[in-house]
Amino acid sequence: MAGLEDHFGENAELDEESFAHIGAYLEAEVMAAVAAPSKMNEMLRILPDNPALRITEYPSFVTAHEIIEKQLEVETLREGFLSPCQDCHRQAEHGIFDKNLIHPGYGPAVWGRGKESPEQG
Repeated sequence: MAGLEDHFGENAELDEESFAHIGAYLEAEVMAAVAAPSKMNEMLRILPDNPALRITEYPSFVTAHEIIEKQLEVETLREGFLSPCQDCHRQAEHGIFDKNLIHPGYGPAVWGRGKESPEQG
């Protein structure tokens, strides 16, 4: 939470009480996540000293999602296409990203019926 005075170009500084409260919560949650057996804790354990700011920049994320372009029959995905996670992952709000639990009905077959192409903005 350091550097909130310039958080993606915005000032997101907090008062001391809020900073301490949120910091303690985050510390407890990260420690619990690292201790629990999951794909997320595997990723947390191998974080570099200077981690990426977005999960979509982590090698494990890129590796897990590189097949999507082929599945969607496109050359490249437009920036931000893989967000928000719950668009594809039904249980994302619970931290569950099992590939067997992905929403049905995504991809070229449904484009033009209210869903946009990953190449379009």
